[in-house]
Amino acid sequence: MNPMEADETKLAKQFNWWWKARKPLWFEMRSAFLYELAARIKGTYEFGKPWPELSDSQKAKLTNRWPIDYAYPWGCFIGQVGKPPKPGWTEHSGHSYDLRLHDGTLVKLFLEWITNERKRTGIYVRQNELRRSRGFSWRPLELLDIQKAKIRALSDSERSQLSKTKKHYQASI
Repeated sequence: MNPMEADETKLAKQFNWWWKARKPLWFEMRSAFLYELAARIKGTYEFGKPWPELSDSQKAKLTNRWPIDYAYPWGCFIGQVGKPPKPGWTEHSGHSYDLRLHDGTLVKLFLEWITNERKRTGIYVRQNELRRSRGFSWRPLELLDIQKAKIRALSDSERSQLSKTKKHYQASI
């Protein structure tokens, strides 16, 4: 283990960076991040303990407050009937499919329906537009801990990342 990795391992234990060992479920990712960020900004956890120690009802409350803001990873959302969740979304209801058909046939029928919906709603899709392939970064939380404990001075890039993260949090409350 190189010295940099050793320092990171020590810091992870010192500051309880639980996400190094266990990531929250994908739909809890944003609420877990913002909960931990709020604790670092305010100096205390809202429920008195870190995310992994919360009850399922506490996690659900936070996930409702801060839902995931993209349809990861499938591009679908289960919401209210008759009301698509966001502009550019459509509802797929009232259709029946013969599940005895081959997958390729069903996929072709579904893609035809999607193509027609895009034409109907005037949506043009560029390849990879709105596609999220990068994981969720927990680094800003780690930088806040490093900054608060005065372990080292943060670089301009790291301070900029923290500034953007704090603005994201302020916009979320």
